[in-house]
Amino acid sequence: MPGGLLKDQVFIALDLETTGLSAVRDRIVEVAAVKFSLREGILDTFSNLVNPQMLIPAVVIGIHGITQAMVADAPVFASLVPALQAFWQDGILLAHNASFDLAFLACELRRAGFAYPPHPTMDTCRLARILLPEAPNYKLTTLAAHFDLAMDGPAHRALPDSRACAELFKLCVSRLPEQAETPLESFWQHYPGVRNDVMQAAVAVDHPLTPPLNLAISQQQDVKIYYHNARNERTERVVTPLFLAGRGTFTYLEAFCHLRQENRQFRLDRMQFLGSA
Repeated sequence: MPGGLLKDQVFIALDLETTGLSAVRDRIVEVAAVKFSLREGILDTFSNLVNPQMLIPAVVIGIHGITQAMVADAPVFASLVPALQAFWQDGILLAHNASFDLAFLACELRRAGFAYPPHPTMDTCRLARILLPEAPNYKLTTLAAHFDLAMDGPAHRALPDSRACAELFKLCVSRLPEQAETPLESFWQHYPGVRNDVMQAAVAVDHPLTPPLNLAISQQQDVKIYYHNARNERTERVVTPLFLAGRGTFTYLEAFCHLRQENRQFRLDRMQFLGSA
């Protein structure tokens, strides 16, 4: 686990472009990351188109501009993993709306037979909501325009969005009382909600739901659950578990919810496991 001051850390701002919104059904078409430190600035960049081995819907092409022809000769994700692993080694991952990127990353790594990297991860969207209350909204494109963040390219492409994520984090740090001199552990204690770690053996390791959920994740198996929301309303759902993660002091399951037809987060302390679907 990294220690020291924020200025002593190496951060990896990550962004993915995809064929759609479901980490279960869709695939990555572009991956990019910016390695930087608050002391030295940008240290390195990584950017690659990815062959998703499926059609990219026209509506999605209209968003990021990545066409079928552009990815036809691109490598598949599995072949990029060794280079990615070398790039993000020992870094703290940053992503904007991190659960989206982490879900895709976890699924692609699992399909390729690789373990998820045991890196601490921070969500810059959650951090911006705390430290930039004057923002009109917290979409990355809005924040980049409102605060004149450097992107060096069009929005909704992975490398420019990664650069914007890095610049957003720097801006947020500038709002801290001690700025880059803030101790990392103190930062995490003060802002626990920005942590978004995908867990291998984490705080939920002794939770009774962990073994069956880990089995379902490894087998990519749908499960039935009862879920109680914040109003204590119970619904029965079929979900496809993606990964277990930690945020603040609680643990949740990131899963594709077949009822809502989108990725959702389910707190383990509000779940009842009913078995395979």
